[in-house]
This record gives sequence, C-alpha cells and structure tokens, in this order.
Amino acid sequence: MSRMMWEKRQPLNVFYQSQRRAAHLSLADASERIASTSALSRFETGRARLSANSFFQLLNLLPSTFNSLQHAYLPPADISYYQRIIYAATLTATRPDAATIRRLLNEEKKAYAATGLIHHRLNIADLVVTFNLCYPLTPQEIIADVQPYLQGIARFGLYELNLLATMVRVLPLSATIGFIQRILLNPEYSYVDTWAEQYIWLIISNSVATAVARGDFASAKQIMGLANWLRIPATDPQTHLYQTFYELCLQYHAGQRHQAQAGIDHLLSGLRLIGDPFFTQLIHEGWRLFLTVEEAVA
Repeated sequence: MSRMMWEKRQPLNVFYQSQRRAAHLSLADASERIASTSALSRFETGRARLSANSFFQLLNLLPSTFNSLQHAYLPPADISYYQRIIYAATLTATRPDAATIRRLLNEEKKAYAATGLIHHRLNIADLVVTFNLCYPLTPQEIIADVQPYLQGIARFGLYELNLLATMVRVLPLSATIGFIQRILLNPEYSYVDTWAEQYIWLIISNSVATAVARGDFASAKQIMGLANWLRIPATDPQTHLYQTFYELCLQYHAGQRHQAQAGIDHLLSGLRLIGDPFFTQLIHEGWRLFLTVEEAVA
C-alpha cells in the first residue's frame, strides 16, 4: 500500500540516483544525449536542477521508474484513500464493528456523486470486495465497472495492479487470466520495480486461490504456468510459501495424493519448527478447505 502521510519523501535527485544505480547504469549511459554527464552528476548531488522535460526523458530510460515514482510521489489527495484503507483494516482487526470502513465507503460514494470520476466508483467496489461488505452493488455490477476499465488500460500502473489483485475474487477466471497474460507479455513492461513485482505475485496468488476455491483446477494450473515467467524475489518468503502450497494442491488433484500429503506435512513441520503459528494455521486450514473442494469436484 502507500507511504504514511507524515513520512518525509526523498528529494527527486536522490530518488533518481537510487533508481539509476539499481538499474546498473553509469552516468554516461543514463544521460544518453539528454544531458551532459557532468550536468547529471550535479543534479544527482543536488548542486543543479534539470528541466521537467529532461528529467522525464531521463526517467524514461530506466526500467519501471514511472511506477516507482507513482508510488513514492503520489499527491496527498490520491494517497489518502489507501492510507484510510490501511487504518480501517487495522481497526477492523481490533474492533467488532466496521464503522471506519463504512465511513470511508460513504466518503467515496459522496466523491463519486460529486465528481462522476470512475476511480471513486472503483474504490467503492474495492472496499466492498476487500471487506466483504453488504452493499447494494452486485458482483455482476462490479464486474461491469471493473472489467471494461482494466481492458482499456494499455500499461498497468500500481493502481490497476492493486485493483486487479482484489477483483480476481469476483472476475471470471478467463478474464483474470487474460489480464495476467497482458501484463506478462507486454514487451514494454519490466519487473525490476519492486512494488509492481509484489502486486503481480499477489494477483497470481489470489487468482490461484480463487480458481481452487471454485474447483476450476484447469485455470489454476494455467495461472501457475504463467507464474513460471517470473522469479520470486528472495526477500518474499510468503510468496514462496503460497506457491509451494498451490503446487501441492495441483499435485494432489492430479492423483499424486500421497506425495502431496507428505509435502504438506513437511511444510507444516517446518513452520512449527521455526515457530510461525499464523502461517501454520493458515496452511493447515487452507489444506482442509482444499480437500473439501477436491472431494466435491471428484
């Protein structure tokens, strides 16, 4: 999600320098006839400024930097929606009522009525699906808003990736698979950007979970196949855990039941050994629910 409002943001020159170094580009390679090497060096060290046009041309040479910029420098009016969702989710986890979520829902409803901007209506759908709210908005109506919006996006930014990660719970699996394929096969898309990569893995994990819950193992297998296009970051053990779990689900469904059960037992033993009760319970309960689905579709 987004940064806290009171957190100090990086100066643009520091942000750019960190992105250039992460892309392993020298000053000479990064400047590429847009600015002199010395001018770029002075900008990075805060001793000179660049025109907005030159700055965005320089950004365009770096992989996925616009996504990083979008995450790091969203204006407060845009960032506040996600900040309030985090706050609402935190309160919901500690209180029996959902007054904060309802208040956020009403604010988005009023904003949509006042402006007619599609993003406010999409935010309403996002809240309804994320928190499973009772609201006069059916899954079909949500799909009717979300699917055309995402189909019209040429390049998925962080907002669209976050929206899709939630909406895979209600979208037809065929549509979800189509969106994942578009994201992964887009030759202009790069996965160097950490936030985009995390959202993509969240989309894949949520999509497989949805497919398994619906008993659509063919779609689950197809999505897992698409996941092979990506590497799982070494710093993301949660995604490793989820992917291992779903691989064992598909192995069990394919008839290799003893091997899959042994794999789950080994996974649970490892989680107990390192003292992780949350994920131990999550995998244990997930496997129980999977076996219920498997029995129903057998």
